[in-house]
Amino acid sequence: MPQSKSKTTFISLFLVLVLQVCTTAAQWSVTTLNTFSPSGRPGSSPYSTLNTTITDKYGYYNAHSNKLSPSTAICFMNWQWGSREITPYNILFNCSNVDPNDTESHWSFEMRNATESEYPSPTTDFYLWFRRRRNDDQARQAPRNILYVGHARFKVGPGENMEGICGASGVCSYNLRKEKTPVLIERQVV
Repeated sequence: MPQSKSKTTFISLFLVLVLQVCTTAAQWSVTTLNTFSPSGRPGSSPYSTLNTTITDKYGYYNAHSNKLSPSTAICFMNWQWGSREITPYNILFNCSNVDPNDTESHWSFEMRNATESEYPSPTTDFYLWFRRRRNDDQARQAPRNILYVGHARFKVGPGENMEGICGASGVCSYNLRKEKTPVLIERQVV
């Protein structure tokens, strides 16, 4: 009996370790995020901007030998904000891979409204939805195309994951709080 109990304990510890690795590996990390909104004064830029960096530290492997290596991408969008008719929401933007040799995957993202407010704020309260997929050349050789998706909410306020400042001119700039960085995003295969 002692051998059986020892074997059961080993298997239990192994399963806990595998579960921890799989849970960690199923997350992306947003390590930087900055938003900017202009003053609206004549002669100044009319564009609001968002810059973010996302990392897939572990990549992906499956039973069909489909593989995505670890990857980091920089994502940027700008928009002219000023009326409810012009919004940055639900538009897919491409990201740039940090490593120029990372040709196996493609990152993209979109912003979604986080509130039902009549006057939403795309620089202070929003969702970012990220996508990572295999590039077409590799997808043709694989038994199936791989598409990962994941999202997180970003919000300015006490206890939230963003902070910032607005100047007297109306210029505002926000970024991730250091104590809330990185923001982890659970990824899922679609």
